[in-house]
Amino acid sequence: LNKAWLHDHLNDPYVKLAQREGYRARAAYKLKEIDETHGLLRPGQVVVDLGAAPGAWSQYVRRKFAPAGAAAGELQGTVISLDILEFEPIEGVTFLRGDFREDSTLQALGQALAGYGLMSNTRYVAANKLPPARQWADLVKPAYFGHLALSSPSRSGTTHLTVETLLQGEGWDKGWAQLLQIAGNCAAITERSFGVPDGVNSGQFGIGLVIDFFGLAGKYSGFPVEFHYPDVTAVVPANIALITGAKNAAEARKFIAYTVSMEGQQLLYDPKISRLPILPPEQMGGKAPPGYPNPFELAKRAKVQFDSDLSEARYNVVSAMFDQTITFRLKDLQAATRAIHEAEAALAKKPNAQAAALLKQARDTAYSPAVGLRMAGDKDFLALFSANKKDASVNKQVTGLEDRWNSTAKENYAKAKTLAEQAMGMLR
Repeated sequence: LNKAWLHDHLNDPYVKLAQREGYRARAAYKLKEIDETHGLLRPGQVVVDLGAAPGAWSQYVRRKFAPAGAAAGELQGTVISLDILEFEPIEGVTFLRGDFREDSTLQALGQALAGYGLMSNTRYVAANKLPPARQWADLVKPAYFGHLALSSPSRSGTTHLTVETLLQGEGWDKGWAQLLQIAGNCAAITERSFGVPDGVNSGQFGIGLVIDFFGLAGKYSGFPVEFHYPDVTAVVPANIALITGAKNAAEARKFIAYTVSMEGQQLLYDPKISRLPILPPEQMGGKAPPGYPNPFELAKRAKVQFDSDLSEARYNVVSAMFDQTITFRLKDLQAATRAIHEAEAALAKKPNAQAAALLKQARDTAYSPAVGLRMAGDKDFLALFSANKKDASVNKQVTGLEDRWNSTAKENYAKAKTLAEQAMGMLR
């Protein structure tokens, strides 16, 4: 270090003052001067400190928002610190690590958070003696045949996010194999996303694959419902933004500020809403219901770092594949799945190498995706499904592919059923 600089720094009155008053850097007094001159900060505001390390400005704002300028305890406002560098936590301040120049970081500044998982009706599960389901992979088991429900991603944005989370977490080929097996166990593919939670709440279905607020709303509204996050899940923000050219921009800014304030965030605990706040539980004034999920703890164990760009790029392909091979062919897929389950149960009691080989062929035939990983990553292929369907050429190509997926799925499910029945015949 430069000795002259070090001498000046150690003898700087603001450095000494910062040390006495517990600030991490003398920069706190620069903000203090600006604030006192312009009346910048007021309790109740939402402040995002960009490039916050080592945290002196966040410390100043935190004290500004606290009664009597306390460095700990009650906080009247919201402070979010953002930096690419980690630093020692500040009580009451939310820290986000990332580069504010990147969209992925700014997307974290949402109004609420959400994850994806399994919503179950506890009475239905007990009455039907179903084993506990905690992971997506549990739902492929024969015990769940006819007890599950899922919506179509083409009809529900939240279902698309749920499906995409599974695909990103397990990988394209394994994810689709798992998804097809789960769908084969489904009693129904509902027309709307709310059809799944409504069915689970009422006891029509035992377990539904849903975004968390459907399950939490059922639970905290008094239905016999529980919700579980599998390990292969993600925590993603629900963003809120001001529209360019909005006529009431000032009021919109006030509304946005309110939604991320403690009072606004506490509304998310309303049983009819049941969303995950962006503020840590310790900043929520003790209002969290008993057992309410902590999204920050959930994010630590969640195995999926959700890629929104990837999800957007293949949105139409995933939706089309799901409809052509699952929604429109559910009865065929159910029939193949039932035959496979029955043959596997018989095989477990009476091992037979030839029957086992037939069953493997049946599973491979029924549960392989219509589009492989390589094609799913082809930019031209994805662009085709994102192009304007009013273009006759585009429409013809897309329709042709979808028809082929549909007919191939029908043939594959029929073949898989026949193979499973052949295996079963060997085991009688």
